[in-house]
Amino acid sequence: MIIPERVQCDICKTTKEESNGWTVAMESVKSGSAQLTFAESREMFRDAMGELPGNISFADLCGQECAHTQLSRWFESHSTAASAAPSTALESVTA
Repeated sequence: MIIPERVQCDICKTTKEESNGWTVAMESVKSGSAQLTFAESREMFRDAMGELPGNISFADLCGQECAHTQLSRWFESHSTAASAAPSTALESVTA
């Protein structure tokens, strides 16, 4: 007997059920560039990319609100690093 995997939303911790419409977010880094992609399932990523690289992470998301939260967190984490570089460059020019 196969025991089904219990899936929880990585944002709100809701447990996935048969009728829920879920989304999977995949974050990958290639050549120093980060990318966030959404799909209906992890299998869709495997079908599109073939073998998945080792430098990825997945987030199971229960709906639009949690997908938006994931996207907002991703932008925050990547804009912080990007916004630090210009201010540093500006300080070095004016100093």
